[in-house]
Amino acid sequence: PPPSTHRPGGPWAPDARPACAEVMELFGEGSLQPRPGPSPRRWVQEVAPRVGLAGFTVASITIDRTASQVVNTSAGALPKLTLRDQFQIYRSTIAKQNVLMFVQYTCTREMKLALDSLSVAPAISTMLACGTLGVPCSSLQYNWAIQDTYRHFRQAAPDSPGLLGFLKQKVCPGLFWSFSRAAFATGGGLYFGGRSAVALEERLRAGGVEPSPVVTKVLASLSAGALCSLATQWVHNVTLIAGRMAVRGEARQAPHYTTVAFTTAWREMRWSLFYMNFPQRMVIQSITVCILSVCDIFCRPEISGWR
Repeated sequence: PPPSTHRPGGPWAPDARPACAEVMELFGEGSLQPRPGPSPRRWVQEVAPRVGLAGFTVASITIDRTASQVVNTSAGALPKLTLRDQFQIYRSTIAKQNVLMFVQYTCTREMKLALDSLSVAPAISTMLACGTLGVPCSSLQYNWAIQDTYRHFRQAAPDSPGLLGFLKQKVCPGLFWSFSRAAFATGGGLYFGGRSAVALEERLRAGGVEPSPVVTKVLASLSAGALCSLATQWVHNVTLIAGRMAVRGEARQAPHYTTVAFTTAWREMRWSLFYMNFPQRMVIQSITVCILSVCDIFCRPEISGWR
């Protein structure tokens, strides 16, 4: 037969491939249409609304629920919150928090999908993406909430001009604890929530009940978010103490306050470190995991160019 490749050795050489194989590799098996590639327009139409809704919801609930936690861990420096205080804090901070959450969840989505394309285990890719983006974004999110609450009561943090000063004051406090909180609370909640939803659907079908995917996803993600919140509550409280130390301008271990924040939290709270502020944070964490799961911000990976 005539040669079907230009490779040395003819068509039957071990390294030779038919020309049609190269065509199928280029266009995709079973179709002469090119494989879909990254599409910014489709990303804006199909992915951005999901990320935007999730970001706005999480930003709103975080501002509302964090202010009371800041007061609880202020060691008596702040007065009790009123509804008026909460509304004024929310109104003055929602815009920047919403933009921050959109950026965080966009980058979290793309990083997780990139790791998935490298065959990284789903649990690792989810927690690593959430934790890595949680270092700058969740740190900034909570430190903004802490410092804006103190500022509302006219107890502003010491001024730190410039980009380096911004990072030291807004991002670095509790950096290690912020990574751990985001990786295990949010990342763990997303992973185990998804696994639990699948297991719940299987059990219901085995019992002769056809489950609603949305209902099972909501129930599983709320439960996983609450459990992961409880498991990391002590980490969250240590992070709040680190933020308080930054507001007060404490110099020891500034700006990260890694071990000193833990020892201070244990000295002030003792065993309540593991459950103080849990009801408020459980609301934040459960809704965060639930809204991210229901909005499915990791959908349509091909739109971003990941396969």
